[in-house]
Amino acid sequence: NVHPENANIYLANTMIMCIYESGDTNEDIVWIGTGEKGLYKYSRSKNVFRHHENYFFNITQAASVYYSILKEQNYLWTGTSKGLYRKNLVSNIVEKIKTTEVQDQAFYSIFKDSRGKIWAGTDQGLFYFDAKRKSLLTYELPATAYQNIKVLKVTEDKKGTIWLCTNRGLFALEDGIHFHDYTPVLKIYFNGSKNMVINDITEDNENRYWVATSSGLILLNENKTHLFRHKVTEPQGLLDNMVIDVFCDSRGQIWLG
Repeated sequence: NVHPENANIYLANTMIMCIYESGDTNEDIVWIGTGEKGLYKYSRSKNVFRHHENYFFNITQAASVYYSILKEQNYLWTGTSKGLYRKNLVSNIVEKIKTTEVQDQAFYSIFKDSRGKIWAGTDQGLFYFDAKRKSLLTYELPATAYQNIKVLKVTEDKKGTIWLCTNRGLFALEDGIHFHDYTPVLKIYFNGSKNMVINDITEDNENRYWVATSSGLILLNENKTHLFRHKVTEPQGLLDNMVIDVFCDSRGQIWLG
């Protein structure tokens, strides 16, 4: 449990949108994005919360909603309700990343895959970062992915498949190229509704896939062709059918938000 003395000063009654720590074992900082009070960092060694300087407001007048965070080398990426920003942690220079679409879209997910490519899921589709142009380029999804798609989460499994959790279903890019639509596998559990919101997906130690949806928790087998068990919903033990996050820890335990 984290109970630093100054936590109540900063985070009392605050909506926490995301918590991020890098994979570096020497990293002491945990980054916390909020829905109304900007960006915070927590020091494990000092057990102290600190409000990260509000450079987004001062420099760019960006919104205060921080949906996603990524630390990549000396850069801190933050996805907000009004665009994607990157701060050089050495020079403290902040830049707003350009896109091929409207500049102020919401960036729900930022993810760096095993090939080094940085993906961004937004309320206007899927993007990837072009380092030479220093801009985000649109990844053109097939027509089967529907129009007006919101990519809520981008993640990767052990085989290198990129998963896209969206407001229109579940999709995947195998080898980062071949597109697959897994929405038909899940349709039976949405009672024919077109509102198939997929919020998150994680792979467990048995190579099964746990899918967090707006209609409960679904478990897929390794081949992703059928379910091992029925959908878990409120009557089966969930506090609410809206599952936002799902995570498999190092011991194989599944955690839900």
